[in-house]
Amino acid sequence: MALAAAVTAGCANGVQSLPAVPLQSGAGADGGKAQLTVVARFPASGGADFKTGFPRSISRKKHYAHAHLAAGMKVWVYADVYPSYADYRGAYWSGPVTLGKGGTVTVAFGSVPRANNEWAVISIYQYVNNNGGNYLGTEAGLLNVGKHTTTVTVTASTTLLFQAVMGLADAGFIAASDLANPSLTKTVAAQLKASGIVPDPSTGLYDETSLATFVVGVKPQWQRVVTVQGGSTAKILTISNDVADVADTYAVYNQQNYLNDRLAVSSSSSSSGLVRPAGYPCYEDPLERAPGHPGELPPRACAKVYTTAIGSITVPVFGGSVIAGATNDAVPFTGASLKITGGAPGTKSTATLTQIPTQVSVTTSDPEDWAFGGSPNIFSNLVPTGIPVTTNGGGYYSSYYFSNYLQMQIPSTYSSVNPNVLVNSWNAWGLPLSNFELCTDVDSPCTAFPITGTYAVDSEFYDNGKSGTYYNWQGESGTVVTYSPACHGYVLTPSGGKIVMTTSTTSYFVDSQSLTAHFIVCGGGGVPAAGSSVVVTATDSLGNVYSGIGRSPGYNLRMNTSANRTTANAVTITITLGAGSPPQIFMGSI
Repeated sequence: MALAAAVTAGCANGVQSLPAVPLQSGAGADGGKAQLTVVARFPASGGADFKTGFPRSISRKKHYAHAHLAAGMKVWVYADVYPSYADYRGAYWSGPVTLGKGGTVTVAFGSVPRANNEWAVISIYQYVNNNGGNYLGTEAGLLNVGKHTTTVTVTASTTLLFQAVMGLADAGFIAASDLANPSLTKTVAAQLKASGIVPDPSTGLYDETSLATFVVGVKPQWQRVVTVQGGSTAKILTISNDVADVADTYAVYNQQNYLNDRLAVSSSSSSSGLVRPAGYPCYEDPLERAPGHPGELPPRACAKVYTTAIGSITVPVFGGSVIAGATNDAVPFTGASLKITGGAPGTKSTATLTQIPTQVSVTTSDPEDWAFGGSPNIFSNLVPTGIPVTTNGGGYYSSYYFSNYLQMQIPSTYSSVNPNVLVNSWNAWGLPLSNFELCTDVDSPCTAFPITGTYAVDSEFYDNGKSGTYYNWQGESGTVVTYSPACHGYVLTPSGGKIVMTTSTTSYFVDSQSLTAHFIVCGGGGVPAAGSSVVVTATDSLGNVYSGIGRSPGYNLRMNTSANRTTANAVTITITLGAGSPPQIFMGSI
């Protein structure tokens, strides 16, 4: 396997990563088109029965008609050509056809992309009132479309070969480079013959067990294996698909979205227990469609993540190009990403990554958390126009807090004196740092990387009692508020059975924010008696008032805010005391 060090060393913040490349129609082939005609030859008993041949089939009803087909019989045809790795938009034809000699159906598809091993699928139905009736069968095959007009015949034998190739592709063993080889079908045909599997006579197809037997049996001949060396400090190693690998994206998208779903042409990775190799492109999503425009296939990145104690892993990888990554999972962060180009089936190779410093220091302004000694809920996200990403299991693991995107550490000494948050600009998908943004729960919008200047952290409203000056609570309606530094909270003297305290410090509330008022005995104050309640009201700049109420004994309340971020210019806490409450109340936090 050739190792291409296609690493951009000059990206933002010194990250070794690969730039995102937009998908372009026709890439992976020569971009040209040619005229294609497909002749499907159906046996007298009908074609292969895709509708009942698999447990995952689109229909299990007994409507497969074993009618005797003969020349001159009128049938309804549904025909597709999937351009394999050349494009994600195939050719489709539907209509009535009169069977020719030998049960043939001829479909002129017109102009289609040129590529090797494209997929033709012809299904016939009984002709009923200018439409399709009962299903009669399907024939399929792989065809090489060259520069000139191409006519290809698909039969029962090409359908079985088609099944085998699609089985290998579904298991992740066949990549676009294999599909581009015009001799692919000869190789697979020889392997099929050697396997000894036979089709089910009732369907004309290999069943899932037989197909799984074949795929598992030839796995050593197709599987590529790579050893990723991340260095002695590597604790996390990753393999992701290459978003710039357009041909493989097309091939996987065509198979996952069309053939598996519509025709149940599954290899049966499920029945064989096979796991697709790392770097297999993740495409089972519909096309993105903008009003007035054709559907587009956007890039998507998916990574498998491995923890390691020895700095290396040896894993099966997809046959197209993949992105290997490594990071030390510790401050100061280091990391690396390396593009590995695909090689011949059955090869083993080693990729060595050299980690470089990838730590980014973000200076914050966070007066609320600094006042209360808290840690901000800062996390990374994708920018709205970024490439969607996923990881197996929903994320990788670290001893530091971070989301599924970028690792980060908030120092234990986080304060106005030490206001920096440390971010690992390396990521599991080898994407530029500009693909991500920094957020808090109340950010709207988030701030895209690279971040310049000071990042303002607007935390949601809370008061843990560790500062008597940040909110500077004032008593209202006769209430007296005294801050107790020894008890870390507020001694409250009520008036007329109520406590009313207000602040004009700007505060932020999230959607349906939950709050809990905590009362203890301290500083001469006590706990409200049973039957007491706490109401919090927040008023925004337009005069809108939001509130929540909590009652004894828990004093748990939920604000009726609905926006992701509600900015309050004033907050009022009203405590209505139950009978028998002490003359002073101590509130430790809310």
